[in-house]
Amino acid sequence: MTKKRLTRPVTSREYKIMLQAKRFAGTKEQVLIAAERFRCVFADAINKHAMGHQSTQLSGERFGIRRKKKQAIVEFLDTEDRRLQRAGFVFRQRQPMHGGPCELTLKFRHADRFLASQARTGRKVKFEEDIKITRQSDFVSLYSLSGKSSVDSIYVSKTLEDVRASFNPIKKQLGSAITPTKGLSESTDYP
Repeated sequence: MTKKRLTRPVTSREYKIMLQAKRFAGTKEQVLIAAERFRCVFADAINKHAMGHQSTQLSGERFGIRRKKKQAIVEFLDTEDRRLQRAGFVFRQRQPMHGGPCELTLKFRHADRFLASQARTGRKVKFEEDIKITRQSDFVSLYSLSGKSSVDSIYVSKTLEDVRASFNPIKKQLGSAITPTKGLSESTDYP
C-alpha cells in the first residue's frame, strides 16, 4: 500500500518586496535609472546584513536591470470585484519589452502549505514559499502553487474566460465566481 503524499516539496523560496510604483515612473531610461538606484540601496542593505557572505552579494549582473531579455511589462489582472484575489489566486501577465512570447502565470497563494499544495493551476507547475514583510516588520510565509503558460507576444487577457482558456482547472476552483465574460483590469493591490 502506497501512502499519498500530503504536500508537494517546496522548490524555491522567494522574499517579496513591494515597491512604490510612482518611484519608477517616466521614460524607459528614467525607469532604468530608478531601478539601478534601488538595486544599489537594496544590495548595500542586504550585504551589510550578510556580513561578507559571498553567495549573497547582489551585483547589477545578478539583478539583470539592463539586460534586454529581463525587461518586461508586468501586469497583475483581476476583475473589478477582485474575484481571483478573493479565491486566493493571482494572475500575472509578463510581456517582454523587446519581443517574444507573453508569459501568463496563475498562482494560488495561501498561508496553509497543505492547502496551497493541493490547488490546481495547470501547465508548468512550481511550488514555492513566498516570504513577505508586513507593515509591522514581521515576516509572513505564504505558499504558492503556480502554473505558467506562454502565448503569442501580442496576447492580452481581457476576461476570466481568457484565464480559463490557459488554465482550465480554475473553473472548478472558482465555481460560480468564474463568470466567463467578467472583464479583467490591472490590479493595484497585489497581495
